[in-house]
Amino acid sequence: MIGIRRGGIGLAVCAIGLALLPAWSRAQQAHSPTTTVKIGLVDSLFRDVPASLIKYVAPPFEKLMLEQTGMVAEVVTAGDAYDVGKLLSDGKVQFAVLHGFEFAWARQKYPDLKPLVIAVNRHRSLKAHLVMRSDNETTDLSGLKGKSVSLPKRSRAHSIVFWERELTKAGISSQSFFGKVINHASMEEAMDDVVRGTVDAVLVDGLALENYEQVKPGCFIRLKNLKESVHFPPGVVAIREGAVDAATLARFRQGVNTAHETARGRELMAMWKLTAFENVPADFERELSEIMSIYPPPR
Repeated sequence: MIGIRRGGIGLAVCAIGLALLPAWSRAQQAHSPTTTVKIGLVDSLFRDVPASLIKYVAPPFEKLMLEQTGMVAEVVTAGDAYDVGKLLSDGKVQFAVLHGFEFAWARQKYPDLKPLVIAVNRHRSLKAHLVMRSDNETTDLSGLKGKSVSLPKRSRAHSIVFWERELTKAGISSQSFFGKVINHASMEEAMDDVVRGTVDAVLVDGLALENYEQVKPGCFIRLKNLKESVHFPPGVVAIREGAVDAATLARFRQGVNTAHETARGRELMAMWKLTAFENVPADFERELSEIMSIYPPPR
């Protein structure tokens, strides 16, 4: 099993629900269901979400699928990237939702997987940062020995991978290395505590840091990067090549790519921290290759 802790549900929810927003007429809603599809969600989309609540993600989107397309959908939380990749490759699910780097990992083992669309939140690429106060003289992770570090709740999966690999590179094998590891309720709260000097460093993603600069510019200028990741590729809605007919794929892609054009679509995407779905860019394969070389799959 791949050691990624469970993360936010925005990608999973929107990839299914928004793909099926009002892109079809009421007349199309009325026909009887003739197709059943299964959609696999990687567990890392649900970090810090209690298992008892995950089951409530599926019904609204199964209903939306039925009303908008006449298809019956079953949403499945399916384990780590390899588990989801196997289900997709074996034809046990028809669509799957993974983070971009996880898709790269899974496809290494299951080369018949193919990205259908990418999920975007203002920027196509993602970054992670380990941030501290600008007057802190620490220059590397070893300088945080015995200090306090915040890993906020619902941290993004790419941030967790970045953090864990940086610990490994620094030869830090246990969180007992730090004086205290705190799980703030939000990244903004954690950065506030870094500015106040009550926490030494915090793990944040690039978008949270950008938002903090816009909302609290006076506080932002008192922060600096101790470590910063490379760009991670965006999330992916994946299929197995040849497993889903062209008409279904076209309908799915059309719903996704036009979701941001409707008020309802923008509302739902904002709720789940997404701004758009886009066709797979021409340089996406290069991005996947680069992230694989920097963050290869765990053993």
